[in-house]
Amino acid sequence: MMNPRTRGQARLPIAAACAAVALCSCMSTPVDLSKVQRDPRFPDVVAPANFRLIRSEVAASESPDHRNLILRYEGRLDRASLEDFVRDQYGIGNWRLEQSQTLGDRTFFDFRKGRERCSVLVEQHRFSMSLTIRVYEIPE
Repeated sequence: MMNPRTRGQARLPIAAACAAVALCSCMSTPVDLSKVQRDPRFPDVVAPANFRLIRSEVAASESPDHRNLILRYEGRLDRASLEDFVRDQYGIGNWRLEQSQTLGDRTFFDFRKGRERCSVLVEQHRFSMSLTIRVYEIPE
């Protein structure tokens, strides 16, 4: 029979393991990545449907021949799936991937379409992922 003091200590590693499993499972919840959300003004700039737009960090201006925007989304998805989403969906939107680079918990993607560049930043946070999208005109 286990000592009452050591019984509580034995539960601690089990509780920690359960918390870790719960955390991992929420980041890898299956999501239909074919479902996207987009601003009607910018149909070629998308985010996963289950991500939420952080309205306080939106900046956009446009004219008939120019647009400049910054959009930030947050949600739960594993990092590899979010990176695959960015590569796939921006390719469908006729953006051409010019470069990508991973530094720690961040992956940067640079796409180009005509005279525009779309920079996408994927960031892994403790309990969520963020997607920051910036579209701007490339100076000639």
